[in-house]
Amino acid sequence: MKKIIIDLRKSIYHMSSNKEIIENTINIPLKEIESGIKRLNISKQTRIYVFCKCDKGSKIAIEKLRKMGYVNIVDLIDVEHAQKLIPKIIF
Repeated sequence: MKKIIIDLRKSIYHMSSNKEIIENTINIPLKEIESGIKRLNISKQTRIYVFCKCDKGSKIAIEKLRKMGYVNIVDLIDVEHAQKLIPKIIF
């Protein structure tokens, strides 16, 4: 099954050189989630993992993605949780 991991934070956080960089993620800021996901041209059944700076952002994104017809979305909650869980998702 195809899977993607979306970092919903602003691009400046995704591209910064600090410890919050998380490899193997695609940056689509929350405000651009609808247009960004369309650009990826993925199946509605693709497993989509999302995380944001805080839990609230990922919940908003999940709601928007569900309205667009995506059915396999997993909330990684925030940066701290994503850093712990992503290595398990990738391998």
